[in-house]
Amino acid sequence: MTPMSDRTTGYNYHFNDSFYLRVFPDMQGPAWYRGKRITPVHAGSRLVYVTDYDTGLSFNPAATHLPTVPDRHEWDASDTQTRCTAEADGVHVTWTIMTPGEAPVELWRIEVGNQSTRRRRVGLGAAVLAPEGGHMGARTEWDSEHSCILAQQISFHGRYDDYAVIATDPQGTALVAHPAPDAVCCSLSEFRGGRPLGSLPAFLDAQARSCPVNSAEAPVLAVRYERELEPGATAAVFLSVLRANDGTEASLHAVTRQEEWDAASKSAVQYLDRYAGSFTIDTPEPRLNDMVNRGLRREILWETRLWRNGISTPWRNELQDALGYAVWNPDEAVHYLEAVTRAQRPDGYLQVWNTREGEKPNHPLVNLRHTDGGIWLVVCWINFFRVTGCWDLWDRQLAYTDGSSGPLSEHLRRALEFSFADRGAHGLVLMHDGDWTDPMNGPGREGRGESGWATQALRYACAITEKSLKEQGDDAGADRCHAMADELGAVITTALSRRDGAYAYGYDDAGRRFGDETDGRTFLNTQSWGLISGAAAEDCSAVDNGAAGELDGTADGCARAIRRLATPYGPRLLDPAFGGWDPQIGRVSLKVPGTTENGSVYCHASVFAAYGLAMIGDADASLDIVLRTIPGHPDHTAGVPKQLALYQPNSYFYEPGHPQCGTSTGTLGTGTCTWMVLTVFQQYFGISFGPDGLRVEPRLPSGWERASVTFARSHTVFDIHVERSECDTPQTMVNGALHTAPCIAWEHESRVNVVVLV
Repeated sequence: MTPMSDRTTGYNYHFNDSFYLRVFPDMQGPAWYRGKRITPVHAGSRLVYVTDYDTGLSFNPAATHLPTVPDRHEWDASDTQTRCTAEADGVHVTWTIMTPGEAPVELWRIEVGNQSTRRRRVGLGAAVLAPEGGHMGARTEWDSEHSCILAQQISFHGRYDDYAVIATDPQGTALVAHPAPDAVCCSLSEFRGGRPLGSLPAFLDAQARSCPVNSAEAPVLAVRYERELEPGATAAVFLSVLRANDGTEASLHAVTRQEEWDAASKSAVQYLDRYAGSFTIDTPEPRLNDMVNRGLRREILWETRLWRNGISTPWRNELQDALGYAVWNPDEAVHYLEAVTRAQRPDGYLQVWNTREGEKPNHPLVNLRHTDGGIWLVVCWINFFRVTGCWDLWDRQLAYTDGSSGPLSEHLRRALEFSFADRGAHGLVLMHDGDWTDPMNGPGREGRGESGWATQALRYACAITEKSLKEQGDDAGADRCHAMADELGAVITTALSRRDGAYAYGYDDAGRRFGDETDGRTFLNTQSWGLISGAAAEDCSAVDNGAAGELDGTADGCARAIRRLATPYGPRLLDPAFGGWDPQIGRVSLKVPGTTENGSVYCHASVFAAYGLAMIGDADASLDIVLRTIPGHPDHTAGVPKQLALYQPNSYFYEPGHPQCGTSTGTLGTGTCTWMVLTVFQQYFGISFGPDGLRVEPRLPSGWERASVTFARSHTVFDIHVERSECDTPQTMVNGALHTAPCIAWEHESRVNVVVLV
């Protein structure tokens, strides 16, 4: 369990394929049912009160809502449960929340204990606030037969046909309570009894009357228990919160006793183990080990299987999330990659923003054209093959949007050709309504602006596809990819190179370059992808050594630019941030300086930089960025809320001199997860699967004397150990024998033990 510090940002979260909830340190947080539509289960307010009826002491175990602060209060979080414990004047409370592995339900267990030497008359109250849905079927009622309160509320809608879709999912929020409570309340006004916020709700008074039905006021689902506890005695109650149509349906997933709670707890662990797969690392960095083995494992599972709980989202997210998922579980991950691939048009174009099946678009970007869909399709599929070895899928037949189909390899070829043809006057890929930076909607709005980043990413896609085709004997296809990569490399040098060895970002519709000496702004992504694409390593022609000092070509220029963007949290996405509306750049310039794409430490882009630096052999600089990206680095600024180290957040606010500089967004769900894993797996450990077998070519950070990784592929478990030695050249041992061949065959092995001495 992870304890809460004094000031924190973030939350714990629990999920299965049909349910998702968040739990903040005050035990508040929303929950969603994921059926045909994503529907709120409750309004995010979870309330628990404990009262000593003899002394009048009342407190909330989460140390909120009431003036009385418990004598002791702790909040702990694990992958499958969140628990709050508190004690006041000898009354001890433990409140635990979780989601089981399969059922769409939020489960509570509340235990009250008497740790004093006298008998205690204790009241326990618990409540959730249902989403307010107006008067469309609004009725909250106690069902004594099923020990259930049901707040029936039909989601607001305007179109006649909408109801048929809405009606496919449960129409109410239910709270099932076991044992049966002594009193219930269905009306929020009756629950509060006119008392001000911060006071004990009137319903929690001893022998306060029940309010078992409500149709005219805001709903609440509240129960009260009254217990007499001898010294040392305890009493537990079990509450189940879920979407349901009636008490019978709600009872199907309810927990009523300790044995059922234990079974639900076990199923939550089994859900993670069943779908999260196998991949663990052991390095000299405990924070990295914990984040990869625990935090990223769960976050990538959530991102992929639940689409980041989104309705309208970009395919680039789904592709990268599935790629990260594949490191743990290739068999499950491939379904998500294939689902995106089937959204490709026959001409190779892949629309970036899309909407979850059965839902209506809820984001304006679904109507726009971003330039990077097909590029990500290629990048993620080729890297999927490299991290999994599943080359048998190369020619799997997959459909296009018009119903025709073709082998996966043809989908990738068409994606490359479409993007290669979609270029502007400088030979760079057209920007259209934006690239990876969605809100950069100004430069290409008239159809002529060009993206340097997309061009670098396309060159990388061509290069890795060329290698894959060559390994499989398709020389003609490999030659075509090589020719495209060469041409793109040349235009990157000509059109983007700056005098300091770094890269500009692109051109607007009027042909004006930005992200260079003219505007004095540096963008991180074109430095990182200059390295990843290989263009920087080959480009030495544009460096003005008189202005920039001695540089080893543009690769070093990019690395220097990345260092100039450094902060205690990793490199900034751009610097300086935009201070207001910039018509050349568009929407991104309207964002608060230092937030998200306008100059924050955007963690996804940070680990692009870490990946690129590792590719050119600077594993130390790469690792420094990775460790600063993970919450809890020693250099993270004191005085701002600390990000809980339960998951990797999306970004850190960064505006120098601002009192909140360094504050995490606390947002769950980011491509950081996948690229951090790829940096460790592909770069530090140097693991790559080709059609002819496994290669292990480690590039460890200099401070690592040894490191190991264990993962499973098909029916084979790989144990790879890398150790520093005094060998003149690396030596590889496979299952105890010296191995000199370039690849390790593994198809018929149940376990492969690899030791690499470097």
